[in-house]
Amino acid sequence: MAGTDFQPEKNKMQSSWWRTAVVVVIGLLSTTRAKALINGMEAAPGQFDEVLSLKTDHPGQCSAVLVGTRTVLTTASCVRKGGTGTVTIDGQTYRGQFTVHPSYPQRELDIAAGLLEREVKGVPPAAIGGELKTGSTVTLAGYGCTEDSAAPVFDGKLRIGSSVVERQHSVLAITGDSNGALTCYRDNGGPVFVTSRGGENQVAGLMVFGDLKTKNYVVRLDLPEVQSFLSDFAEANDVSINGMYSNGHCAAH
Repeated sequence: MAGTDFQPEKNKMQSSWWRTAVVVVIGLLSTTRAKALINGMEAAPGQFDEVLSLKTDHPGQCSAVLVGTRTVLTTASCVRKGGTGTVTIDGQTYRGQFTVHPSYPQRELDIAAGLLEREVKGVPPAAIGGELKTGSTVTLAGYGCTEDSAAPVFDGKLRIGSSVVERQHSVLAITGDSNGALTCYRDNGGPVFVTSRGGENQVAGLMVFGDLKTKNYVVRLDLPEVQSFLSDFAEANDVSINGMYSNGHCAAH
């Protein structure tokens, strides 16, 4: 989105220009939100290190999550089929090649798995698990903007916030809360965590998009067609996916 560019030609046009500017600004204030859309907080150092900022040539930048020493997940809409992207972890840059779910975009299975060129050291991968049950509280994490504006600001900081699952719809879950976190630009691909009975954070979904007002739309990782896609990816590339596939075997759920 781009801001409006006013360019009065002569001094005699200034009065008209200012009247136009006031009208436009009032219109913008009535249709956009001034508060931070993620409605969360900056993650503390060392907190959620497995959540990553992913740079690609399509569409450019989004969020992702490390789920294996060489495996990252993001949304298919963040990457090109067979495309590449980079993440930076502890000052080290890792390049990965991405595989998009074969049913996307015909279905809303907006998920892609990336194979990093080498193993990540020092950052424990997140575990896939849990379910986005109606009424449950979830944690969103991403590197997106903090407000819906004509010129969104991206400061490169990870933010986290909570939301509540309202319902499941097809392959997506919908979350929302009057004061909860909201997906902003570049948050797509970021993980949605649930808490296990043992208190562990588990990745149950990925943020896909939001309406920038009250709703977030999340692709579910508990779906059989998602689970089989990830298992096939892990087996084909001889990698582990924490919580579901290790050493050639699927984990019990």
